[in-house]
Amino acid sequence: FGQRWGRMRTAPPRFPVADSFDGSFNFCRGMYESDPGHREPGGMGWWTDYPDADINFSIRLSELTKIRVSKQSNGEPNHLVVRLTDDAKPDIHPHVTVDAKHNIYVVWQAHPESNGDIQLCRFDGEKWSKPLAVTTGEASDWHPQAAVDAQGTVWIAFDSYRNGDYDVFLTSVKGDDVGELIPIAASKYYEAHASVACTPDGRVWVAWEQGGYYWGKDQGHWLR
Repeated sequence: FGQRWGRMRTAPPRFPVADSFDGSFNFCRGMYESDPGHREPGGMGWWTDYPDADINFSIRLSELTKIRVSKQSNGEPNHLVVRLTDDAKPDIHPHVTVDAKHNIYVVWQAHPESNGDIQLCRFDGEKWSKPLAVTTGEASDWHPQAAVDAQGTVWIAFDSYRNGDYDVFLTSVKGDDVGELIPIAASKYYEAHASVACTPDGRVWVAWEQGGYYWGKDQGHWLR
């Protein structure tokens, strides 16, 4: 994934057209909008190492495997930039996962009402679905991570400030149906930055970062 900050490098993004895909491997970099005032730690925005990293990855892939890589007439590997969302407000913290049938799922933090809600979209090999609202509410939900089980259910873990401190929650999506919200870690300690995994035996595992009591609250000196 890359992030766009509002200005371009010397290499403008190459967006896909109808004949961009011929069945060969084609490196695709995701583009999404973010808060212009936000800076990406250790990076230069969506164009970090673009397009050199994309080209280098494709070259190494063709050298180390038998995968056929899509190339331009000059022999350089093709590379594309795919815009995943187009909302006027920031869409940030994306995470991508793939199911056993090679469908691609992307979750991110959207801001439909200027708060942070989790949204999901799916690519079935032909088109992207419309964004699905996974969470809604006044309190912000952050840093979603997703995994898909053997039955095709998407499990999404994220942290939320809905209880007045950072807690970890888990929910599921089957088709367009959003499951119940399950609190995973909801103490007064700082619990955030969750990750999720599904195992072949049907289990769903969630890991997260835990900090101090009420850690992350600006008014921490008020709390005893």
